Amino acid sequence: MRTNRRRDLARLREVCRLHGAGRIVVGWPLHLDGTAGEMAAEAARFAEQVRKHLCLPVELADERLSSWEAGQMAGDPEVRGRSSRRRAKAKDDLAAAVILRDYLARRRGAA
Repeated sequence: MRTNRRRDLARLREVCRLHGAGRIVVGWPLHLDGTAGEMAAEAARFAEQVRKHLCLPVELADERLSSWEAGQMAGDPEVRGRSSRRRAKAKDDLAAAVILRDYLARRRGAA
């Protein structure tokens, strides 16, 4: 759960150390036509803050349609049976997994 930016960065630093992270991927909410709006600019500013505070490479990953795909996956009866708050969290978790999956697939394709 988000508290404030400073605490978020401290928690992220902890998690990175605990798991030996070598890179951070931040979702980049582009418009469907691929252009960057205000939310994409905010994500880029956040990514830069993370890079500076954690001294790790940070990459922006296109997150277009990740929420839609997560919603399709959330149609699973196991997810549907949860409370609305737990369902929203599950959908956010699924969207993050979709973003990471697509990011890794693009990296593999580029290699």
